[in-house]
Amino acid sequence: MGNKPDHDILRWALTTYCQNNGDIVATFAAMGDDPAEALKKPLMCDTPEKFAANYVLGYMKY
Repeated sequence: MGNKPDHDILRWALTTYCQNNGDIVATFAAMGDDPAEALKKPLMCDTPEKFAANYVLGYMKY
């Protein structure tokens, strides 16, 4: 993982997460993706929305 994430996308993802009071389903929805569908997709980071949503989901798990 040599690529650095886009800070604007990360800021957007974390801001959206906070605006939705930590509700990951609402965060995914606000970013334009259904979490159940996003997690099934083979390319989870091929759009900024999916990258941000999956980053937030992964970040909040740990």
